[in-house]
Amino acid sequence: MMLRLIGVLFCMLALSLPLGAEPSLRPYSAEYTVQLNGLKVGELQRSLRRQGEQTYLLETRAYTTGLASWFKPDEVVEKSRWRFEQGEPVPLRYDYSYSGRRSDVLERQEFDWQQGVLRSLRDGKTTSIDLEPGLLDKQVFEIAMQQGLEQGAQTGSHRVALRGRITDYAYRVLAREQMVTRPFGEVETLKVQRGNTTMWLAPAHDYIVVRIRQRDGGNTANSYITQVSYH
Repeated sequence: MMLRLIGVLFCMLALSLPLGAEPSLRPYSAEYTVQLNGLKVGELQRSLRRQGEQTYLLETRAYTTGLASWFKPDEVVEKSRWRFEQGEPVPLRYDYSYSGRRSDVLERQEFDWQQGVLRSLRDGKTTSIDLEPGLLDKQVFEIAMQQGLEQGAQTGSHRVALRGRITDYAYRVLAREQMVTRPFGEVETLKVQRGNTTMWLAPAHDYIVVRIRQRDGGNTANSYITQVSYH
């Protein structure tokens, strides 16, 4: 339960990307603290690195801390390699790994746009499905969503590849709210919802995510930004 909530939270942090009609991204590093029902249970680290002309690597690492990691700490790592084509994000490869108290998990998605095939590897099994225009991985979805928000969209939906199948991810803007953050002080945020997840983004700071709330049954997980630096 706890790692599933943390996993959803850090997946949403891909929104920390300054995008525009002619995308020019600043490499950055950001850190977040994660609370479950008011108690700190983990931390998140996120980085964006440039790997070529309009090609990027977005990496997120989430891990338990304190009592939550008393026996063996859980760690989840996600990596998305993607590029811009005509101003739109196009996924190239997505990697996921989990290690900890449960069985380890390795997952990979390779987007072969030349052959028109998505190859997915999970639990030692490979599946292939036909690619469709505009298909995203779940981290690159956040980048496409952020682009829509920056362009003034109030709602949106994208097709996302997830564990060898394709699903729809939709979002909607709820409101604008003032919020006090550690690195920025008081900022105006854009409150956005996708499913059971609510995010607060700071338009004045490259639309970086400053808070995420995930509700699952009687549990509530919150992630708060603690620091950010641009490189």
